[in-house]
Amino acid sequence: MSHTEVQGNLARYQYGHEDGHFQISVCHEKAFIPMLSLRNPAREAERLLANFELKKGYIAIVLGIAALPLVDILTEMQKKSGGFIIVYEADPVLARSLSVFMQKSELIKVITTENLHTLGPIIESLQVEHFLGYRIFKLGSSFKLAENDYRDLLASRISDLFTRLEFESTWIYNSLSQVALLSRARPARLLFHSMKGKHALVVSSGPSLRKSLPFIRKKSRSMFIACVDSAYRVLVRAGIHPHLVITLDSQPFTMRHFHGLPMGSPDSFPILYSDLVANPQVTMRWQGPLYFGVTAQYSDDFKTRVITPGCDFVEELVFADAPLDARFGDVQSGGSVATSLFDLLRQMSFKSITLVGQDLAYTWREIHTMGTHHADLWLSKSTNRLSSLEQINQAVLQKRHTRLEKSKTGSLIHSDYVLSLYRDWFSDAIAAVPFDVYDATLEGLPMPAAKPYHDLGLPPEVDFNGLLEKNSESYTRDINEKIEKFLSLIENSTEEQVLGQGFMRYIARKLLIQSLRTGESSPEVQERARAEKLDFVKKLKKAVAVWRGVYQGQVVNQ
Repeated sequence: MSHTEVQGNLARYQYGHEDGHFQISVCHEKAFIPMLSLRNPAREAERLLANFELKKGYIAIVLGIAALPLVDILTEMQKKSGGFIIVYEADPVLARSLSVFMQKSELIKVITTENLHTLGPIIESLQVEHFLGYRIFKLGSSFKLAENDYRDLLASRISDLFTRLEFESTWIYNSLSQVALLSRARPARLLFHSMKGKHALVVSSGPSLRKSLPFIRKKSRSMFIACVDSAYRVLVRAGIHPHLVITLDSQPFTMRHFHGLPMGSPDSFPILYSDLVANPQVTMRWQGPLYFGVTAQYSDDFKTRVITPGCDFVEELVFADAPLDARFGDVQSGGSVATSLFDLLRQMSFKSITLVGQDLAYTWREIHTMGTHHADLWLSKSTNRLSSLEQINQAVLQKRHTRLEKSKTGSLIHSDYVLSLYRDWFSDAIAAVPFDVYDATLEGLPMPAAKPYHDLGLPPEVDFNGLLEKNSESYTRDINEKIEKFLSLIENSTEEQVLGQGFMRYIARKLLIQSLRTGESSPEVQERARAEKLDFVKKLKKAVAVWRGVYQGQVVNQ
């Protein structure tokens, strides 16, 4: 038997075929120890799979690429009955070395620490209608590192797959509501490449933000200040006027970030970047410059593009057969508003981006900085009159699965798994961009890959508004006919005609999917689904009068 040796990131390995069986060993204290069964790795895999059958709707997750005998059996099952296979390997060097032994199949994906970010798009690309479940397999000692983190990430992504069913009807309603605004709004792609050579400041609403307000105020004339919607109130109260505010969330409470605050004025800052599925109560009230974009996820090879339900319909309505780079503009997200803001600024081609208020932890055991609507709401409730803000924050923290990590100052600080996902996204994004990213957040967790901020002085004052106008001056909003066509469709079509529109396929999906999963495909279920669809159509018809008013220039009352 001839062996191949490879030095991986985590250890040195030796692999090859012996007596017709694949075997792999890992070097430990100068000796190679088998990672699979010494007697018969294939039989070990068969025993592990004795009570499992891979078929359409199931995902088999194999922990450790060394478990090739297990993958071979799963591949044969897949050829007969379908299904999906994901192989996770903690050592990317080993994964590349053993990839030649993998049977080629588009339904087998190899995930390593280098492409962990692709797990989200892979899960999202699955047909949720037919998803039945998943099972994780671990063969012997073939996998030892990061198992818990991978399990948590997988569970989180699959949870996201089903969570989207809860929000699909809201996303569709919101994106359709935005059509009335398209005659005055601009596509986000006009922002792309508009700020070459300039510097940006990303402001998040972490607990430490209040300590950074003097720093932000000092930089506000020479740096492009872009903030998440929850930080807008904090900046305005401090007398700081950002250049850009971003809003993404589709839920009604998003409007609380803006209540009682300046809603912009024509041709002046701040501009509002909004995802098409964001709360339309915000965009309809906004009087300043408005830009729309869509959240898009891509596969590794960029062959698969996934955008939010509802956005696909509006995109086709406005841009028809236009190429992607001539549509609204794609912004990728790592799950938080701040990650989307970072990606938007990345595409605006800034020379550097500096992060502020990005604690990624519950600094001082707080959820957000003081001054957000959360604190206002908690302190104004009569039921909280006898509770301090510290007690309220503590009650919130107790509901979350927190863990202690070392902060920037060396002390232990509470964080959680979701915040760690955001930090991983930032780390990957920062490592991939061709410009400098500085971390000026004063507290919280260290930001891997970002450079510690050191004050280089004040760059010259910049006419950011002039730069944006120059970049957008050739854009024309010749889409009134399309808007009128859409409004007339909702107004004048029968309920049956509206039911036939493409966006209606997402409505009542949760009910229909539940019936598929339980095998209950009765006339009663179909009737309930139809009733849910009709209720949605009635909601659209009731809203169209407001949409037409917005289209004709009326302002929605505060």
